Amino acid sequence: MSSVDTLRERTEAFLKQPSNNLPVAAPAAEGLESMGAPTARDFSVFNPSHAEHALELAARFMEIANATPGDQGLAAVLDEADRVAAQEDDRMVKYALMVFITHHPEGRRLPIPPLAERAPDVIPPSDQAVLSGLEGLGALGVEAQLDYFREDTAVNEHHQRWHVVYPGGGHPNPANPSGPRITKNRQGELFWYMHQQMLARYDTERKAFNLGRVQELKNYTAPIPEGYNANLVNFSHRKPNVVMHDIQLESGVYKVSDHDQLRKRLLAAAESGKLQKGSGTVPVTIELLSSTAESTIGSVDSSFYGSHHNLGHGLIADLRDPSGPFPQRPGVMSRTATAVRDPVFYRWHRHVDETMFLWQQTLQPHDLKTDMPPIKIRKSLNGGTGVQQSPDIMVCLLKNIPGSSAANFDGEAFANNTFGGDANWAKALSSFNIPNGTLQTVLRKQIINLPGGGTGTKPYLDQEEFCYFLRFENTSDQAQKVTVRMFLVAKDFADERRLWIEMDKFAHSLTPKQKSVVFRPGKLSAVVRKPARRPPDPPPPPHPGADPNYCDCGWPYHLLLPRGTAAGMDFRLMVMVTDHQADLVGAEKKCGSMSFCGVKDADYPDKRPMGYPFDRPFSGKVSDALARADLIHIATRDFKIKHTVAP
Repeated sequence: MSSVDTLRERTEAFLKQPSNNLPVAAPAAEGLESMGAPTARDFSVFNPSHAEHALELAARFMEIANATPGDQGLAAVLDEADRVAAQEDDRMVKYALMVFITHHPEGRRLPIPPLAERAPDVIPPSDQAVLSGLEGLGALGVEAQLDYFREDTAVNEHHQRWHVVYPGGGHPNPANPSGPRITKNRQGELFWYMHQQMLARYDTERKAFNLGRVQELKNYTAPIPEGYNANLVNFSHRKPNVVMHDIQLESGVYKVSDHDQLRKRLLAAAESGKLQKGSGTVPVTIELLSSTAESTIGSVDSSFYGSHHNLGHGLIADLRDPSGPFPQRPGVMSRTATAVRDPVFYRWHRHVDETMFLWQQTLQPHDLKTDMPPIKIRKSLNGGTGVQQSPDIMVCLLKNIPGSSAANFDGEAFANNTFGGDANWAKALSSFNIPNGTLQTVLRKQIINLPGGGTGTKPYLDQEEFCYFLRFENTSDQAQKVTVRMFLVAKDFADERRLWIEMDKFAHSLTPKQKSVVFRPGKLSAVVRKPARRPPDPPPPPHPGADPNYCDCGWPYHLLLPRGTAAGMDFRLMVMVTDHQADLVGAEKKCGSMSFCGVKDADYPDKRPMGYPFDRPFSGKVSDALARADLIHIATRDFKIKHTVAP
């Protein structure tokens, strides 16, 4: 076995070892017990001093690797990890090691095992009836119907991995670990956008159960009606109707009233368009406002605005149930690998998102014609508008495409041979003898390993493989390269701009006057972690030259489609093309999620605002704007998503 293979095995063993539950030896931690703080001070990336401590350790790992390049340096890094883990909470050390592995050239040679292998204790569903083989989801009221979504292992792994790729405190510079830290290009904006898209997806799931949209958690002194029993080892339950209270941090007591003051300052900035910076102000941008709200090292003034998002997690995580198991431990909101499980995560992030939304609402609508490329997507065959049934957009199950099961199936050739040509161009895609207009999701059961031994089952949402066929006409005499942008919305939410879900984004080239047909499988989505895979699938072989630790960042493929309903839930798909040259979108990558995770060591691969064109208000109703006859580069298509439960 080679030296690097030994190091990889050693890394996996370290990241998989059970947590030691020691306290974090963060600065000023002495004497907290006498102030009534619990003795178990678990590591939390949302605790500013904990996060700083972990990033300092990640910097030390980089210094060690730089001092002795190669395998010997990596061995020394693992030695240091072992040494520190013997003295304090090894979850802090594991986070620091994952930051090192993700952001250091030598560290990238080491693996980060999947969450289910690293921390099997946070994988089981909260509903113990599922583990015993009985039907049912959850135990705390109507919110339990969505346990399958919140407790999905891949969703929680996505959230944790994102916060490793984008540490709020910035990641140490591999070339100068002791110097200023690095925040990735547009990191603040992406923090807002990634979480906003999670909210849009969650609200759409709720719609399938006839539940109302998530309400922001804006009253800090009112009881929180939703409770959550995680039923995980070393996590406290949170009873229904508890109220936030002051908490003890290493720096002193943090008051709920302090938190409310931070909220008021952020809202004032959103309303005025000005952020306080020292004795002056700076204009609000989505990057600055989001960075300040989180807060990252990109905050315009952390002494004035504090750490509103992060300490909100802390306030909620400290709502421990003294009568339940593990009353000395915080709740799941304390950790990035578990926070998404709790319904209150979405209420808290709706509250954080509300600040960004309030500022966006002050912006002027986009002029969608400004740089409209000469590419036509028809809204109807006869030139009419408003029918939301573009003849140039089709969604269908892959299994309904003749020959698609063959290993050598050429989707582009099939698309052009079937739907292309002048004769076919006068026909709607839906008029061809291919079942379309209905996609399918299914609730399945996954076998999981239980922390104490043995196996159990866990529900997860999946989808039948699907694809799009899209027709574009280049009306100009010059070759054109465009960015294709695709968004989905529940039809009842069509005029709510922040409930549109990004489904895909890719580049496409057309020759002069070309009428082009595009075949686009769902698994190629720029939103999902790629290579795309489902929960039971083994990890795919790495793409040549790709960094697997970066490729693992992204939304789970099996949750790309919303759930839908048994009768069929109505959805609307928007397809929009924009000038690729103006967008400055980078080449499509073979792994990872371009939309949610950007591109490794490069600028975010799209010059436009994230979520464009839904990142600011429309003139009038969204539906009316998208149906405008003069916007030839935008079209929509209504279809259904049906849901079943696997036997």
